[in-house]
Amino acid sequence: MPKLYTGVDYSYAPPDLNCLKNNHGVRFIVRYASRNPDKNLTQSELNSALSKGINVCIVWQEGKTQTERGYSGGQTDARDADAFVKGLGLAGIPIYFACDQDYEAASSDKRAKINDYYNGSKSIVGLARNGAYGDDTCCDAQFDAGRITWGWQTYAWSEGAWESRCQLRQVKNDQAVCGGTIDWDEAWAEDYGQWPRPAGAVTTGGILIKSDVDFYEGRMYYAYINPSGQVCVNGGAIPGSNARSGVGLAINQETGRKVVCYTNGGGKLCTYTQDLGSNVWVWVDKGWTAK
Repeated sequence: MPKLYTGVDYSYAPPDLNCLKNNHGVRFIVRYASRNPDKNLTQSELNSALSKGINVCIVWQEGKTQTERGYSGGQTDARDADAFVKGLGLAGIPIYFACDQDYEAASSDKRAKINDYYNGSKSIVGLARNGAYGDDTCCDAQFDAGRITWGWQTYAWSEGAWESRCQLRQVKNDQAVCGGTIDWDEAWAEDYGQWPRPAGAVTTGGILIKSDVDFYEGRMYYAYINPSGQVCVNGGAIPGSNARSGVGLAINQETGRKVVCYTNGGGKLCTYTQDLGSNVWVWVDKGWTAK
C-alpha cells in the first residue's frame, strides 16, 4: 500500500493550520506531550485542528535520552503522558514515546535500557496504546518483542530502510512552511493512532471476528486477532504482530511448521512461522502489498 495521507509534526514554531490543509493537503498533525508546556499541544490548538478536519496524534518526548531511563522511566513518562491526554479529552488515544537517537549505533547496555523503557510504558498504557518513535532498528526491535502496537519511524539513522509495520513515517525535518517550522510525515495505514479514533478501531473488550483453524496430529489450532490487533494462536499472542484484517493459519502436515498470514496496518501481507516444538515466531518479510 502506498502513502495514504500527508501530515506534519512541530513543536515551538507552530504553522498556520488553514494553510497546511488548504495549500499542502495536510490531513494530520503529530503534537507533543511533555513536561514543557511551551511545546505541548494545547486545548485551543486541538479544538482548532479538529474543527478543520485535521486529525491529531500524540508523541511524548522529554529530550533525546528519555528512553535511556529504563523501565521506571517508561512508567513515569507513561503516567504523565496518560494524564496529559486525559486532560485534553483524548482518553484512550495511542501514544508514541520518542527514542530520538541512533538505536543501532547505541551500546548493548543502552539498547537494553531503551527496550526496558518501552516495557515500562506498556505496563502503564497497555500494549494496545503503546507506540514508539525512532529509527528502523528501534521500531523493529520493539515490534518484534511485542512491546508496541504503533510505530512512527524517522528517516534519520535509518539509512533508507523502512520498517513495514510502522503506521507513520517522518520523511523530512526542519522545513519552513506556513509561517512555522515543521517536519513532514506520512501515514501508511488508515489507523495510525489518530484522534478522532477511526470507525471500527478496537480498544476494549471482545475479539475481532477474523479467525482460522487447522489441525495437526489430531489437535486443533486456531488463529485470531485480539483487541490489541495482535495475532494469537491458541491464546498466545505473536510478538510484534499488528493486524488490520484477516488471519490465515496453515500447518505443514509433514514437519508441523505453522504459518500465519495477515494484513497489517500498512496494508502489507505479513507472515510468521513457528517450527514444531519451538515457542518462537519468526517474521518473514515477503515484500507483498495487499491490493
